[in-house]
Amino acid sequence: MLKRLFNFVCPSTCLVCRLETNAHNLCDHCLEELSNRESNIHEASVPCRICSEESLSNLGDGGLCAACALFPPPYDSLISAWVYEGIPEKLIKAFKYQGRQTIAEYFAETLLEIITEHHRSSGKADHSWADLVLALPSSLERMRKRKFSHTHLIARCLARSLNVPLCHQGLEFLGKTQAQASMPMKERAANPKNHFHAIDNKVAGRRLILVDDVATSGASIYWASKALELAGAKEIAVVTLARSRSFSKNQLACRRRLAREETTETTKRQATQ
Repeated sequence: MLKRLFNFVCPSTCLVCRLETNAHNLCDHCLEELSNRESNIHEASVPCRICSEESLSNLGDGGLCAACALFPPPYDSLISAWVYEGIPEKLIKAFKYQGRQTIAEYFAETLLEIITEHHRSSGKADHSWADLVLALPSSLERMRKRKFSHTHLIARCLARSLNVPLCHQGLEFLGKTQAQASMPMKERAANPKNHFHAIDNKVAGRRLILVDDVATSGASIYWASKALELAGAKEIAVVTLARSRSFSKNQLACRRRLAREETTETTKRQATQ
């Protein structure tokens, strides 16, 4: 009663368009646009069974896209709610850079919906397949600047909705790197390399959900998942709020560069033996 009275006297405004609203700090128009995910993220005619991008099924690759067929990622699946443009982009930026933390619950609800849809289509109707939820960690420098961990906040809300434990210290970010968003696409592949560390006794043998906000090149989620894989994780399902419209092209370029660098490092090691 008091909350309704407060909203009537001091109505909130939509985080995206600034119109008056009382629900999730989003107006009816923006909520409708966000709910209509088919208009916000492309629907692949034959989606890759790992990353959901368009697969090369006509080439007999088992339902994989070019990137996942040529350079298999360390995670088992990657799904996203929206394309990072328009209303989703504005909302994520308001949350991430303006500290609008109240929207985390809505983000978690959205991720729960796409997770449920994805696993229902895979024949897994319940949540028994997940043991832990983790957030993709940021550097301490960026956390101090924002004064909160945006991915941890979403992961905490999602874990509560799934009734699955949140793993607070299973994945750590070590050292400093330049923010991915500020780097040219061709330099993003190796930027997060060796900066993620997973704690074996927390993730070994567990089925994990890894939460991130935006997938642009896939480099951060690749290296974070690699650390979890090396620590013995049984299964890694990555969920993001959004992905770039050019994610398919970006992740293929990213993995090609990683493959070249790995080949170069292997050659150097063999030359010194």
